[in-house]
Amino acid sequence: MKDRVARILLLWVNNHFTDFETDSKMMSFLEHFEECLQEENMTAQLSILNMACSAKAKIRCVTLTRSDRNEPLNFQIVGGFERSCGIYVSEVSLLGVERN
Repeated sequence: MKDRVARILLLWVNNHFTDFETDSKMMSFLEHFEECLQEENMTAQLSILNMACSAKAKIRCVTLTRSDRNEPLNFQIVGGFERSCGIYVSEVSLLGVERN
């Protein structure tokens, strides 16, 4: 059953990644799903998920301007060498951030 659920969700991510990318709750769900795959030691499905997300995610260049270097960045970074994948920004907090 776990394999079937994982397969369906992986197909959804691969074919409709914007459903996740444009909705913070869906992206949080996807991050939770990734943690569950790790806990269940479903390494093949985890690799497929990482490949699908890497292939579908859009590359973005962001410039941050702060008045003070000690000011918090209001986001977290995940991924990198320890996960054998690119670096991704997660859990962005827009509190106190101006939108243009």
